[in-house]
Amino acid sequence: MIKKFKFHFYALDIELPKNIFNTEDLSDLEYMLKELKGATKPKNVYRLNGYYSFCRHIKDNVFCFEKHRQTDIPTIGKITDNSEREISLRKDETIIEKNYFLINPEVGYIVYQEKNEGFRAQTLIGYFKQFMNITKVNITQILQKSAYEKLLKLGYIKGIEYNIATPNDKILKEFGVSIEERALYNTKFNISVKIGLEDKEPIGLFNFLSDIQKKITRNSNNIKKLTIKGSEKEDSNLTEVNMLKDILEVISPIRVLDKNEMEDDIISELKKCNTIYKEEIKGLIKNE
Repeated sequence: MIKKFKFHFYALDIELPKNIFNTEDLSDLEYMLKELKGATKPKNVYRLNGYYSFCRHIKDNVFCFEKHRQTDIPTIGKITDNSEREISLRKDETIIEKNYFLINPEVGYIVYQEKNEGFRAQTLIGYFKQFMNITKVNITQILQKSAYEKLLKLGYIKGIEYNIATPNDKILKEFGVSIEERALYNTKFNISVKIGLEDKEPIGLFNFLSDIQKKITRNSNNIKKLTIKGSEKEDSNLTEVNMLKDILEVISPIRVLDKNEMEDDIISELKKCNTIYKEEIKGLIKNE
């Protein structure tokens, strides 16, 4: 059986406290990568978003990000009658879901195999923070080269449009919704917001876009649409960039056997993505 998987790319920025870690002339990311390869269970199993998590080193710079859950256990049924039975787990057993990723320490990015059942890439932020006991970790999704080219031409931001599904107070606050307006919303609502900017002066585009991308990455489960409209000059035609669709993405067929992705195929695809896009990503990150 063949199943198609998406592979996305994320810029990775980590800063280790120099007074705590001896990086041995390695970059902060190279040092963390070296330590991550030595992670063990149960020492480096952490609670993230209500689940247990572990980064298992496979080989080279490839890892499996394991999501372990002991709740919402599926039931087993038959197609010949209506009988069902629950899966019985021992105290130390879990249902495990896997995502695979590759770290490129030279350029500073992650190639991540996306999968609905596992963790989103931004959950790695929480794992890395706990693993190294640090606070400075950022993961930002990398856009297509054509999207960056359009963004770099913008001198004026004319409007922003975004949809947030089941927003909580924290997300609304992060997107600038006032405390009075937040009180009107319920978490069961989906919110669609269109903002037309009246300011005729150009804004600090680099800081603005960097902030937007970080917000998207942190809240990727909730943000369903985020479009930026702008123009090169104050009175020139509008350009539109979809910050969720105009991303660097590879869709690849992976062999599936008994519902488990063939690990060799995924590792091969991660390495292939890294090889093909390394130089392009180096230029994109440099020009961000």
